Amino acid sequence: MNITHKLNQNSLISVASKIGILLGSALTLQAAPPASVASMYETRTNPSVSDEFNGTRLDRSKWTYRETGSAGNWSPNNVYFREQQGTRFLSLRGQWSRNDDQRSGGGISGLNQSQYGFHEIRWRIVGFPTSKRSPWHPAAWFFRANQGGGANFKIIDRNRHRRNLEIDLFEFYNTPSVQGHTLPHDNNREDASTRQTFRTSSTNWPSREWGIWGLEYNPRYIRFWEQKNGQWVAGTRVFFSRFESNSTRISQRNRAPGYWILSNYDFLGSLRERVPEWRTFDTRIQQLSSCWLHFDYFRVYDYK
Repeated sequence: MNITHKLNQNSLISVASKIGILLGSALTLQAAPPASVASMYETRTNPSVSDEFNGTRLDRSKWTYRETGSAGNWSPNNVYFREQQGTRFLSLRGQWSRNDDQRSGGGISGLNQSQYGFHEIRWRIVGFPTSKRSPWHPAAWFFRANQGGGANFKIIDRNRHRRNLEIDLFEFYNTPSVQGHTLPHDNNREDASTRQTFRTSSTNWPSREWGIWGLEYNPRYIRFWEQKNGQWVAGTRVFFSRFESNSTRISQRNRAPGYWILSNYDFLGSLRERVPEWRTFDTRIQQLSSCWLHFDYFRVYDYK
C-alpha cells in the first residue's frame, strides 16, 4: 500500500478511491474492521502492537528479532525494509544453503501482549513453491511466548494462564499449501487432536500481488476474514465453549493473552526427523531455494 496511504489509515477508503480514479480503474477498499462486526471493535489501531512498517529499521519498542523456538538458525540480516512501486514493507528472508550452519531465517517477535481484537495484515510471499515441498515455514502466529532472545524473551504469566491458545493466522508446513488454525495448550503441552481449522489448507495465497487477511479473536469465537474484490468475506467461526476442546470447539479456559510473531524459518532439521523424504535432497519433489515473506502492515483493533 502506498506510504502516504498508510500514514492516514482513517482515510483509507477515500484515498483508495482517489488512487483508483488517477489510475483509471474502479479500485475500492473496505475499511477494517468489517462493517458487520465493526461495533465490537475500536476504530483506531492499538499503537503498542500495530505497525505500518513505513520506516527503515525495526521499531524496537514493539518488536525484537526472533531467536528461539525452532531448529532453524536466525539472522537479523534477514529482517529488513524495502520499497517497490511506492510501497514500503517489511521483508523476512529465508536464506537457503545446503550447509546447515549457513542457512538462516528471519523473524520478528512482539514485545507487547495483546488478546481480543480484529487483526488485519497486508502480506505476500515470494519464492515459495506452488507445486513442490519447501523447507521454509513462513507464518504469522500468536503464542504464549514471543520467541525472542535473552532479555527480550517474553512469556505470559503461567500461574494465571496455565492453559492458553496458539493461533496461526497462516502457516506453511512441508507442502505447497497454506492453512490457518488454533491449537489449545495445557501447561505447555499441545494435543493435535484438538486443533481447530478456521481456514482449510489451500494452494491459494498472495504471491506477486498483495493480499489482505483478517482475524477476529473475540471472547466468543475465532474467525478468519479475507478481502476479495475489495470486500471483506467472512470465514467459519470456531466458538469457545464451557466444554473441553476438540476439533470443532475451544475450551473457554484456553482464552489468554499472548504475543504476535511474524517469521520465515528453516524447518529442515525438524522435517528430517519427521518426514523420511527430507533425509535426502530430491529436486523432483522439493524446491531448495530462498524465499521472502513480506508485510505491508500489521494492525490490531482492540475489542471494546
